[in-house]
Amino acid sequence: SMTKHMDPTGVVPLPSADGPQEEIENYILKNSQTTWHYSCTTPMGAVGDPKAVCDPEGRVQGVRNLRVCDAGLMPVIVSGNTNAPCVMMGDKVGAMMARDYAGREARESRGTAVPSAASAAPAVAPVALKSSL
Repeated sequence: SMTKHMDPTGVVPLPSADGPQEEIENYILKNSQTTWHYSCTTPMGAVGDPKAVCDPEGRVQGVRNLRVCDAGLMPVIVSGNTNAPCVMMGDKVGAMMARDYAGREARESRGTAVPSAASAAPAVAPVALKSSL
C-alpha cells in the first residue's frame, strides 16, 4: 500500500529558504521524481549496429517473429510529448507487418515458401491496412 508514503494531512514539510544549502539539496534529492516516459530502451538502427536492438522495421534482431512498436524504438528521445511519435510508429510498424504477412501468404499460395507449423493453421485473409500518417 502507498499509505506509508503519504501524509494524511496533505502537508508537505518544506525546508526553510533561509536554511542551510545542504538541507535544501537533500530535500530536492529525496522528493524529486521524473515525469518522463520510458523510451529508447530497444532502439532501432541499421542491421548489425551494436547499439540497435531492432532493425528499421521494428524487428528485434536475432529473434524471429517479434517486433517493437512503442517509445522504446526511438533511437533518441524526442524533445516533446511521446504520444504522437508512438502513434505514428505503431501505425507504420503495423503497416509493415501487414505487408510482410500479405507477402508471405502470396508466396505460400504460389508454393515458393517453405511451409511452417504456423501455416498449417486455417488461412486467414490478410487485412489491408492503409497508413493514416
